[in-house]
Amino acid sequence: MVGAHGFAAQAEAVVPAPPALRLPDGIAPVSYDLTLELDPERDTFTGRVAIAISVTPPRTKQLWLHAVDLEIASVKLEVRGHDENLSLLPGGGQWQMRGFALPHPVSRETIRLVIDYTGRVSDLSGRTGKEEQGLFRERAGGRWYLYSQAESAFARKIVPCFDEPRWKTPWRVAIVAFETDIEALQKPDNAMKMLTKGQLPAGESLSKQLSPSVYTNFSNYMQKTGMPAEFFDSLKPSAAAILLVALELKKLGLDPEIGLDKHFHDKATEESKKIVPLETVDFQISLVTDFTKEEGELLMKSTLKDLATLEKDLGDMFKAWETGDADKLNKFLNEAMQEAPVIFKRLVTDRNRNWLPKIEELAKGKENAIVIVGAGHLVGPEGVVELLKKKGLKVTQE
Repeated sequence: MVGAHGFAAQAEAVVPAPPALRLPDGIAPVSYDLTLELDPERDTFTGRVAIAISVTPPRTKQLWLHAVDLEIASVKLEVRGHDENLSLLPGGGQWQMRGFALPHPVSRETIRLVIDYTGRVSDLSGRTGKEEQGLFRERAGGRWYLYSQAESAFARKIVPCFDEPRWKTPWRVAIVAFETDIEALQKPDNAMKMLTKGQLPAGESLSKQLSPSVYTNFSNYMQKTGMPAEFFDSLKPSAAAILLVALELKKLGLDPEIGLDKHFHDKATEESKKIVPLETVDFQISLVTDFTKEEGELLMKSTLKDLATLEKDLGDMFKAWETGDADKLNKFLNEAMQEAPVIFKRLVTDRNRNWLPKIEELAKGKENAIVIVGAGHLVGPEGVVELLKKKGLKVTQE
């Protein structure tokens, strides 16, 4: 948190007084470029806004914007090809404003202000007489849902801005959607949760969970890899199957640290893009650990079938991905699972349909958005692409 005591007015004999009620005339927004990082599971959010501002009055030494319950982390002025950090001015709170001292007077030109900040998401669950202002969330059916209300003067609770009806300014908002919260998934406590939920109860073993024929195939595969089957003995079949795939991919030289989801998540975080998870981390952990005994058997069976040809098929799979050959990708990624419909439904088609409303919302919104999910979710008759087409959306492959 940046306190007012850390800032001083720019070498003035008298601290400049904030404007009363309305922002000054002659200083107006030209455009906004806003990036928000949001997660319905969290009660805070981060943002970065770049505002192009037309300054008409001569020798302007300060700027004022509307902002409520927003903690300013940094402010940068971009003018005439140079970047300079700004100081916050005291006062303005009674009019829901924040002031910025310019390092030198600005006259009759357009400048750019870049502000990094954090804000709060109001929790309206269970309240009566709700005041829906700014960003707020509610819990329903065990899940959090995030909403916004920027009218008539509530945008100032979401982003520092010129929040008065007299300005009609174009906005550009960036959104990046992933299957889940990549950052949260990598946290040690979630890794431990995954490990714990993937363990069998005391007295159980993998050999008891699988049928003799499937366990024999599993043991034969482990023998070829040079790893003892007992290494997996305490794992549920689903956890063992997922670990098998991860180890095999690692052996073939594939590193999850440079996967596309990790790459784009890091890039989106670096550029302060708004990040939207399509699923919660807890849902994903349960997705791969809460299998019935029969489902675990089917998943192990289809996994062993995939692994038998993975090394041979990998080159063709990459080529199909690079050339956009959806039919071949569907064959490589989904064919084995399609032989176990209950597994394919759980891991692929149910999730595709659950994502659809959110993806539709992004597609129909005014902001540019990119949705990053596993390629297996995009291909086939029940893939996201075909489902969107059935909804009447135009989908173009480039």
